[in-house]
Amino acid sequence: MDRQSMYFSFLLIIVLFVAVGGFAAQGGLGSDHFIIRYETSGADAVDVDYATTVRDALEGAYSVLTDTYGFPLPYQQIEVVVASRGGGELGSEYMDTTDPTNPVPIVTIAPEAEMRDAIGRMYVHATIDGLVRSTAAHEVFHVVQDTLALARKNDMSDQPFVEPLAVWAQEQVYPDVNDYLEDGLDLLLAPDSIDFFYRTYDAGIFWVFLSSRHGGADAIKRVMAESAIYDGCYAIDAAFRDQGLSFDDLWEEFAIAVGMNDLPDREAISGLFHSESGKGKSKKHDADTVFVAIPASTYEGTWNGGSLLIDRVNAKDNPPYELKYTEDPAGTLLRVAHAYGIDYLRLRASTDKSMRISFAGDQGTAFRADVALVAGDTYTVHSLAEGKPVIIESPDQYSKICIIVTRGAAGSGTYSVKIDQGE
Repeated sequence: MDRQSMYFSFLLIIVLFVAVGGFAAQGGLGSDHFIIRYETSGADAVDVDYATTVRDALEGAYSVLTDTYGFPLPYQQIEVVVASRGGGELGSEYMDTTDPTNPVPIVTIAPEAEMRDAIGRMYVHATIDGLVRSTAAHEVFHVVQDTLALARKNDMSDQPFVEPLAVWAQEQVYPDVNDYLEDGLDLLLAPDSIDFFYRTYDAGIFWVFLSSRHGGADAIKRVMAESAIYDGCYAIDAAFRDQGLSFDDLWEEFAIAVGMNDLPDREAISGLFHSESGKGKSKKHDADTVFVAIPASTYEGTWNGGSLLIDRVNAKDNPPYELKYTEDPAGTLLRVAHAYGIDYLRLRASTDKSMRISFAGDQGTAFRADVALVAGDTYTVHSLAEGKPVIIESPDQYSKICIIVTRGAAGSGTYSVKIDQGE
């Protein structure tokens, strides 16, 4: 072999070495609707078993969203990258607009190590398989949202409908996972800490409730279509106009269900932190035992038959982690501080004397107030409004008397409740 031939042979060896080395560092899996790319070495490395779990989760989500619920998705294979996005994100979706006339969706799913780290921080029980499946469904639904937005049948700029509806989708597609409850904890632990239409992932628990009672996926489709025309609560009003329901009606129903532990997956929710006997689950990441009521109380007290004016917060809730937004502390005048916030006033009666509950609130605020009476595993609800008190006979027969107060957007939200003997 002459020197020139040896030189080219050497170059060929180098090229092959680089090519083989590059191939070893990257892997790929294809399926009917996705192309999955992943690293086999480095910080984001995963094995083929994990990549297969991602592929199967994505295909399962695609099938349910298209075949079962009739949502639109692109016909071409969707590119998926298994890679870390940082900041605790388990997945993401965005539109590649390199060709403005043909934007294509790109999905990322976090590597297994990040999934394990996330499980270590969660209060809801989760597995790697479950978390991958719910993340896949969440991100594929973002592709649905973008697909509809391109057809002007959805608005991706309206915050209340983007992440919350994707959280709804992850539970709808994989209902056995239930990690949507982890997202919902901020709302459950601080239901009056922020205007509902400024919430993100935590609002998904509302959509899970709404679809379970009012039309399933078809209701979500209507809301998405109306969001392309109207903003916020007006889109929901329009979506349920034919059913004679407004967002205020639906929110009041949700507020009652939360207070009565009457949501989907109620057993999982009630077992998270608290039991009535005081022997609930302790705080997961702390040796000290912490019991937390879900939802958080605004007021707790006992009525002994006298006159009682409730006009200040007295509950001292102890959330299991630092909440992003907090509620009014004990001693604050009663108010539903934010539009579509919720206050829960919990009472017990130590007497069989007739109880009268009267409500008085800021005239500029559109309050919705109800009294829920709990007896065993059942409850009844009575509407409470200014000038229309609720009379309760033998109130000591009830294990809990819960006054539930929410509001619309306008006004100061201040109110008070008077308890005395009924006529």
